[in-house]
Amino acid sequence: MNSIQPSRFKEKFTELFGVDLRSLAALRVAMATLIIIDLIRRCRDLVAHYTDFGVLPRAALLQDFSRWRISLHLANGTWEFQALLFGIAGACALALMLGYKTHIATVGSWFLLASLHSRNPLILDGGDVLLRLMLFWVIFLPWGACWSVDRALGPPDIKLPERKLSAATFAYVAQIVFVYWFSVLHKTGPEWHEGTAVYYTLQFDQVVTPFGQYLLQFPSLLKLLTHSVVWFERIGPLFLFSPILFGPVRTAAILSFFLLHIGIGICTNVGIFTWAAPFSLLGLLPSWFWDKIPTCLKRTERLRTEIYYDQDCSICLRTARLVERFLLLSKNVVAPAQSNPSIESDMRLHNSWVVIDHQGTKHFRFSALSTLAARSPLIWPLAIVLRTSFSNRVGDWIYEVIANHRGCPINRPSAPPRRSNLKLGISVNLLILFLLGYVFMWNLKTLPNFHFKLSERSSALGELLRIDQIWNMFAPRPPMNDGWYVIGGRLKNGEVVDLFRNGASVSWGKPVSVGNLFQSYRWWKYLLTIWNKGDNNSWLNYSSYLCRAWNADHDLNETVEHLRIIYVLETTLPNYDVAPLQKILLFEHHCGEKQ
Repeated sequence: MNSIQPSRFKEKFTELFGVDLRSLAALRVAMATLIIIDLIRRCRDLVAHYTDFGVLPRAALLQDFSRWRISLHLANGTWEFQALLFGIAGACALALMLGYKTHIATVGSWFLLASLHSRNPLILDGGDVLLRLMLFWVIFLPWGACWSVDRALGPPDIKLPERKLSAATFAYVAQIVFVYWFSVLHKTGPEWHEGTAVYYTLQFDQVVTPFGQYLLQFPSLLKLLTHSVVWFERIGPLFLFSPILFGPVRTAAILSFFLLHIGIGICTNVGIFTWAAPFSLLGLLPSWFWDKIPTCLKRTERLRTEIYYDQDCSICLRTARLVERFLLLSKNVVAPAQSNPSIESDMRLHNSWVVIDHQGTKHFRFSALSTLAARSPLIWPLAIVLRTSFSNRVGDWIYEVIANHRGCPINRPSAPPRRSNLKLGISVNLLILFLLGYVFMWNLKTLPNFHFKLSERSSALGELLRIDQIWNMFAPRPPMNDGWYVIGGRLKNGEVVDLFRNGASVSWGKPVSVGNLFQSYRWWKYLLTIWNKGDNNSWLNYSSYLCRAWNADHDLNETVEHLRIIYVLETTLPNYDVAPLQKILLFEHHCGEKQ
């Protein structure tokens, strides 16, 4: 009896704080996809945000730069160098998505993302921080053990555990909880307790969407939503650890978090946080969820599929296993064609692998791939395209090229790969627990009215590893002031244009859409950050960039000589009252002045 109790306790603890390898794989694909999308979106402002020509030259950044941060992007200030690093980061993310050299790709993606964030911290938000933290913690997790190239090319006889428990899984789960519990602790403003926070947030025209503006006509609903957000952040994480009906309850809790963040994203533009937050929860999906998917998606033709390959061709075996892994095929057989004389004869006759469906029909070449795609619960709709005559012609041609080169050196049998080891050593587990405790202390020091601080030396570890964080979005109070920018630039020919609106005539009327004035979300975040900082150096850097960018694209007679940055302030009043507009001169600059 005494031996049973510890065993049951360990089993329950593993269930609550362990992770399913399939969930980690889903997390890996989601995080890699976010990195790629984020890099693509940042590319449009590559010159403006990451080069010496832009708003934050390296010399300006280093004036107020933590000596503990490391940024490879600071090595050179040209757009060519930055584009090279973007390309390398994209390649690492692609390898991460496919699960190829997963650990190297993870470390590379984390380092390059941390480097990118350190290059221009003025444009970062909570989504960036969360994405960076996820990449850090998963360095210690086996998220390449399932649905990956590494797994497909690894030893076929290894039986991996369904769930993994370690200090790293505990730290990953704890980090998710920190996001929500510290977020609610930051919400100390009276608006969150009185129920008006969502009202003020949706009055913030710079980020509100048309749907968010529509909700403003339902004040009772806004009050309900405010209280719902606060209470959900308080008790929502608890449902992730339900001791009763663990699988269904945790799945429902994760779905609820997804709906919460998608709802916020529908009402306001909060950048990558809309997707980083819910995607970070994918690693928490219970085994119950994955075990239910085959039952929900099962179709009779998917029950059994046989894949036969040429055992004398190592790349054929690898291809068959890759297809099996990535198409999520179940109830299938993967075997060498030489194991069946009839199938071997067909293989040599058609110079092709052989796929046999549930009806016993044999498929060859590209048709075999489209047959497998039709039986995949992941990409079965794509089979309609793959079965077209054009796709078959192109696919057969590609297959023939590959099949005719099966004897090339790449297909010679290689040394068997090393067995995967999913266990962390005691020293690594202790290190992770120490880092988790450090992160908890870091979050404590960020809380308002909490008298706890870390010294500059103590903060060095967080800055070095970029595990620094603060979860104060729309906290302690939602934005109470709204407005827009008017940047009047006087040209050499005497004309005055609005540089913020790409040279349009200066107008003081409120735009139809304030949010559309910003070139991108990153530009909005940059201007919000320097507005909150309120220091002249930031406005000087921005003004100098505006001069450089405008004058580089215009003739000498149309160059800007002087500009004034004016913010038209619109204070948000309660009960839908309208405040008079105020024009605030933020900065005045003569182009050509030394910074």
